[in-house]
Amino acid sequence: MRDILRKILEENDFLTKNEPFGIEEALQADRTDSFGFDFLTVLFLDEEKFSKGILNEYIERLFKEFSQQDDLKMGWDKNLSLLIMLKVDSIDISTKIQSLIFDIEEDPFMFKKYILSYTDKQEDIFTEQLGYYDENEVLKFLNHILYDSEKFSIFKSKKDCEEYLLYDIVSKLFIKLPYLNIINQDKEIHTLMTEIDESFTEEEREILNKLLELKDNGGDDPAIQKVLEVIGVTENE
Repeated sequence: MRDILRKILEENDFLTKNEPFGIEEALQADRTDSFGFDFLTVLFLDEEKFSKGILNEYIERLFKEFSQQDDLKMGWDKNLSLLIMLKVDSIDISTKIQSLIFDIEEDPFMFKKYILSYTDKQEDIFTEQLGYYDENEVLKFLNHILYDSEKFSIFKSKKDCEEYLLYDIVSKLFIKLPYLNIINQDKEIHTLMTEIDESFTEEEREILNKLLELKDNGGDDPAIQKVLEVIGVTENE
C-alpha cells in the first residue's frame, strides 16, 4: 500500500519522502503553496502491532521531530495529520480494534488522526485493477471505481467477492483522506444517486436523512459518536 498511497498523494501535489525521521514504517507527504500547507504522515502497521501504547510512542516521536524543524511555518501544528494504514487479518475487524480506532480518531491532541483498515487480499485486488491504468492515473482509477453503480450495488449487499473488497477499500480512501475530492460529473452523479436511492429500504432512507440532518446541524465533521448513534451502533457493540 505504500506505493499506492505515495502515488495518490503525489497526484494531489504532495512531495513525499520514505522513512521520515528514520521511521521505517512511515511515509511523509508535505504540500505547501500560497494558499496554505498540509503535513501528512502515513504510518503502516500490522494488526499485531496495533495498540494504544505503541501508537502513542509513534505519535509523540513524530510530533517531537516536527517541532524541531527549522523551516516550520506559523500554525504548523494545526495542519498535522496522521493516516494509519492498518493491515488486518480479516475485513471483519474485532470489537476491540473497532473501539481502539474510535478512541484514537477522537483524540484531538497532536495530530488529526485517521485509521484505514485493509487486508492483504484487498491490496492485491487493488494493485491488480490499478495495473490497467497509467501509473499517473490513480485518481482517475479511484473515481471510476467509486462511480461504478454495479460495484456499489454489490458492496451494499455485502457479498464476499472481489468487487465488494475493492469498493470497500476505495470508499475508505475517500473517507479517510481529506485531500481526495469527488470529480464533478453531474450526469454520473445523478444516475448513481438515483440507483442508490432506489436500492434503499425505508429504514435505510430514514437513517440517510438523519445523517444528512446531522451534517447540516453539525458541519462537515460531526462527532463519530453521534454518527454511530444515528445508525444504531453503540460503543460497546
